[in-house]
Amino acid sequence: MTTDLSLREHLDAHGLAAKKSFGQHFLLDLNVTRK
Repeated sequence: MTTDLSLREHLDAHGLAAKKSFGQHFLLDLNVTRK
């Protein structure tokens, strides 16, 4: 699994961002993936 920081860096490098309005913000929260 990609770490929180490296996932965020990967998105930033490609000019992307998870959008809360699209329900994508959970992708950056590792606590959700551990459940």
